[in-house]
Amino acid sequence: QTPVRYEPSNAPAPTATVAEPEPVPAAPLAVALVSEKGGQPAYAVGEKLVFGLETTRDAFAYCYYQDALGNIARVFPNRFQPNAQVAAGSQLVVPGADARFEIVFEHGGTREEIACVASELELGVKLPDQLKLQDLSPLPVGSMDEVMAAFSGLGQGAIAQARMPIQVVN
Repeated sequence: QTPVRYEPSNAPAPTATVAEPEPVPAAPLAVALVSEKGGQPAYAVGEKLVFGLETTRDAFAYCYYQDALGNIARVFPNRFQPNAQVAAGSQLVVPGADARFEIVFEHGGTREEIACVASELELGVKLPDQLKLQDLSPLPVGSMDEVMAAFSGLGQGAIAQARMPIQVVN
């Protein structure tokens, strides 16, 4: 048998390397609308709408309601819930618990709508004047598309939109 012979080497000793974890990319900004009756709810005349808003990132949110007559009003932020900020992963309820207003369906056989915009930046102050008027009152706009286009036209930061059609039955 040949004895094992050890000869010192000038090579550096092997070292363990610890791989740095790859940074996880932040989730893109998204907004979702929820109701107790699902994503395309049907309500009866006289029922009240309460909806939830959720975002994937901390954001500023703005929500609008279009009634059966075509009137569009900003329902969030409002005088009872004045802070437009929404925390990621939490649900904001509109109207809030302390709100002194209700959204009550009055006309059967119609379609109404909620639309919300979420942005990483506070865009409310940059909106056209007709969208800065009194909350919970009809705004001088022709359609929900016009409202959504006003936000998109600002072109600043990530913006996400969600719309919920509502069927009102007799």
